[in-house]
Amino acid sequence: AKAAGLPTPKVRGKLRGLKSRGRVDSPIKGKYIITEDGKKKI
Repeated sequence: AKAAGLPTPKVRGKLRGLKSRGRVDSPIKGKYIITEDGKKKI
């Protein structure tokens, strides 16, 4: 979030929602990848 110039709390909240719906996965702490289901929804 910092590297993109975005507010960290807002980004963290959005990612938490996406992760709970299975749209993103976090294999390593602080790193997120879009799942196949997430790619279909884009």
